[in-house]
Amino acid sequence: MLEGLAARYRLVLLSNTNAIHFPSDPRELPLLRHFHDWILSYEVHAMKPRREIFQAALERCGCRPEECFYTDDIAAYIEAAQRLGIDAVQFESLGAVCSGN
Repeated sequence: MLEGLAARYRLVLLSNTNAIHFPSDPRELPLLRHFHDWILSYEVHAMKPRREIFQAALERCGCRPEECFYTDDIAAYIEAAQRLGIDAVQFESLGAVCSGN
């Protein structure tokens, strides 16, 4: 699924993480190699759901909020993105994504 999306869209990972848990070369991990960029909380000094991490992502991508789509499994993060005007939907299951529900 990620490979297909990456062929059509710019994919950016927005992650609450730290240097110890994030690989020095993310392309080595099968899932991460599909992302075009990474916005990491420890690098931008803000964690989801803080506004600053979403602002950092918008700035890095050079996009307006209405040009972006964000998904996460945590409702508070979805709400934070929506407050900025980002189209955001809570991820519930891969089955729902694949079936179009």
